[in-house]
Amino acid sequence: MAATSVTIELSTFVARQHVSSVNLGTYELLPLGPRQIRLLDIPAPERQQTDSLQASLRVVSLDEHPYYVALSYVWGAPAVPLPGADNTGEQNESVAIAVTPNCLLAMRTLSQALGGMAGVWVDSICINQSDEVEKFSQIALMGEIYSMADTVHIWLGDSGPGTDQAVDTFFRIAGSQQALRPDPESVLGVTQHPHLPPETCRGVIDIISREWLFRIWTLQELVLSQNPILWCGK
Repeated sequence: MAATSVTIELSTFVARQHVSSVNLGTYELLPLGPRQIRLLDIPAPERQQTDSLQASLRVVSLDEHPYYVALSYVWGAPAVPLPGADNTGEQNESVAIAVTPNCLLAMRTLSQALGGMAGVWVDSICINQSDEVEKFSQIALMGEIYSMADTVHIWLGDSGPGTDQAVDTFFRIAGSQQALRPDPESVLGVTQHPHLPPETCRGVIDIISREWLFRIWTLQELVLSQNPILWCGK
């Protein structure tokens, strides 16, 4: 009998011999029917400082128009398995799912900023990556998943030197009647404006160099989104 939800632990460090068996068991408890997807519920972290994040998975049908948000991001570097750890989960109520450090940082940052997140679709977590049949069927639904999401959170990655100032500059430019006019011959034209501090210029260059901006599928996710929100760190 299928479970209504499964408690999981998102971590970048999972025992090498345990990853595939835990993931398989988790997803088998929450099988997907036609036009169904899994959603992730993350409670407020409450200053949690561990290397993992507690959450739960549940199944919903797109035909029922559920409320949910989606994450648009790049996976980044893979999770690092612990070479000799015994992570059987026999003493815990939750089971571990390995995610990339960039994914975990996104989930932790957003859940802290938003006081928890109910109903999040994240491809690397909500799709059984070990099941090629499921992956194929879920990829076929991704256009609807992103277009039906109440919000698509676009995660560019953690903040860096000058990125906060750069984001403020972007908002001022967007809301000003006398917006800066970047050099059309250069994507870095905005950094050539004489009134921008050097730190802000470095932040602009950092943001527009992020990997998310150079992936076709992430730009498609932006186009499909009804309400995109961009994140660069907190």
